[in-house]
Amino acid sequence: MNSILALSGVHMMQRLPSLGQEIQTLTWSSYTRALKQLRVALSTLSSDTNGDDAAWRILLVVLIFYLLEVGFALSFSLRSLPIRIKATRGIDSEAMQRHLDGAHHLMTHLVHSTSSRPRSNIVSLTTDLFVYNASLATFTTGRTISPSISSLLDAPGSVIRGTGAMCGCAYELFLHIPTVSALLWDFASHETASLPQGYFAITYRDLRSQVEQWQPRSAQQDLVLCAELYQHSLLLLLDYHFAGDKTEELVERAFRDLESILSRLPPNSSISTTATWPLFVFGLMAPRDNCKILIRSYLQSLVGIFGMGVMSTALNQLEEIWEVNPGRDVLSRFFISQNNLLLIC
Repeated sequence: MNSILALSGVHMMQRLPSLGQEIQTLTWSSYTRALKQLRVALSTLSSDTNGDDAAWRILLVVLIFYLLEVGFALSFSLRSLPIRIKATRGIDSEAMQRHLDGAHHLMTHLVHSTSSRPRSNIVSLTTDLFVYNASLATFTTGRTISPSISSLLDAPGSVIRGTGAMCGCAYELFLHIPTVSALLWDFASHETASLPQGYFAITYRDLRSQVEQWQPRSAQQDLVLCAELYQHSLLLLLDYHFAGDKTEELVERAFRDLESILSRLPPNSSISTTATWPLFVFGLMAPRDNCKILIRSYLQSLVGIFGMGVMSTALNQLEEIWEVNPGRDVLSRFFISQNNLLLIC
């Protein structure tokens, strides 16, 4: 409960900064109590008679702490390029990664556990949060996910083949995000001597085919449209660097698809809260002013409706990139150490 109160407080601090010192005091108080409770729970986990049920609850709290650190980071972000985000009141820049590493360890334990699973609602919610955040984090950390998302999908009695609040109907699509990230990290590192000849071309064609052929399994239009937005953003990330002579054509097609999707995806839909990161990807590669206007308008609608810090931060960072680096290949700098642009999740 205290972790949720702290997360709500961070959201209120971002949405209504005029609330001032009182809401900050209450937020930090809830944060401190939640952190103490988490430490106690972790210290007694091995002896807890509830076993995996306790572990799932702890994992959920750890993921909420990760979101808290993202919220703190965005509250203290510096408007300069390259962008370096601070976390936990701007003091500990490694806090987010530590929470995510802890989540990886807990999830690995739970995936390989032979105990009976607890009630499915906490399992599905927690797994949804893990898949979404751990996948997107690979863009800025370059680290693989342990356990892999495929192991979560293939685990006996898997509960994540339906729909989730974060991943929507696109769990299988999120499985490809770490692979897309790894390919882009390899390309940005310029350390290609140890890679097989034709590695990028072969991997690009195979990965692009898998992403393009993915089909959503849902009858809910908003979920399908947002899943298609994820899909097209991943294709754009791939095509922008690896399509060769077809790059311009494919980028133009991607922005036509974006316009079609946004014209049908209501910004007040709950799943639209996850549209920030794919819009940010499109914004980094927007070729013309009309493309920037389209992205700016939709992000402004999201900010007005939900008031989430990730949305306003994404918009502010894009505006700065468009002003400071018009026409430059910002994507190449996107996958380098300490560049946290894709913290926008």
